[in-house]
Amino acid sequence: MKSFIILFGLFAVVAFAEDDKTKLPKFLEGSEAKTVEEFEEILEKSGDLTDKQIDEAVDAWAEKQAAALKAKYIAFKDELKQFEQTGEAAHKAAIEKFSADAKAADEKLSAIANNPAFSAKEKGQKLEDIISKLPKKVQEEIEKAMKEDN
Repeated sequence: MKSFIILFGLFAVVAFAEDDKTKLPKFLEGSEAKTVEEFEEILEKSGDLTDKQIDEAVDAWAEKQAAALKAKYIAFKDELKQFEQTGEAAHKAAIEKFSADAKAADEKLSAIANNPAFSAKEKGQKLEDIISKLPKKVQEEIEKAMKEDN
């Protein structure tokens, strides 16, 4: 499900700043501690930024890195695009199987997830608010579809 994949991707990246046990993104593996710390610092400050602002901040950071790291980052972004395309196809397939209530919930969730005006924090709060108010059966239906996409 594209919306969820993008969000979970974003929150997984944000989690790097919050959990030292979280695995580094592939493009940072083998990097110096200072480089990793700079990246984590960007993420620590990303909660109030929109997706575009986060992308711009990380892109600007990547531009200042050594050529090898820049190349890894570009490859990572290409992989992410492919992952998003695969996710979109899976999302469409999941929607076809959804109940009417799950389709309505997905529409609301997708609208929030894809809204470029919301910050990462706002998206997380709004999504959590909607999900928490869904009937248990609809929550389970959506969660099952998300697991099948991964």
